[in-house]
Amino acid sequence: MTKPRASNTVQDIASFVAHGHSQSAANCRVLLDEIERLRGELKRHGLASRPEAAGRSGIYVITVLTTLRPRPIVVPGRYGAPARIDEIAHRDSRSWGWYATLAEAEDALAHNVTDMHEGLYDIAVLERVPAGVLAFAQQESWWRFDPAANAGAGGYTRAERPDDLDNVLNFALG
Repeated sequence: MTKPRASNTVQDIASFVAHGHSQSAANCRVLLDEIERLRGELKRHGLASRPEAAGRSGIYVITVLTTLRPRPIVVPGRYGAPARIDEIAHRDSRSWGWYATLAEAEDALAHNVTDMHEGLYDIAVLERVPAGVLAFAQQESWWRFDPAANAGAGGYTRAERPDDLDNVLNFALG
């Protein structure tokens, strides 16, 4: 499975993942496209709105991230060459917690509950994660810390996804 096609089945996708081909960002994109195509087929056949599926909305996980900054790494020398220190662009992140409803999670971000910012985490992503092992986040929204928000007490406000994170999936559980 190298690109989306109408003949891929759920079994094809599962086999692709089981054989370890889903590690690259490009392959993850292909998998997500295929999953969305299959979801569309389910909706067209009236299977996506079954009552038992409606209660499985998942949880809303808040993950906070730092801004992109240089970080030194040691690159070991090969064949007798000395080790060298390089710098890479890096973000630290941590999953702060989860809520059962979107409204609770958005309110926690808007009010910077438990000081999620900590003077360090300027960006947050809110993801809806369904039950399951390595489940793909089904929805995400991005937030940026604003010290003037929440009547000057500080809080997160809606923002755009950072460009350097375009090919990254599942911040909370990935």
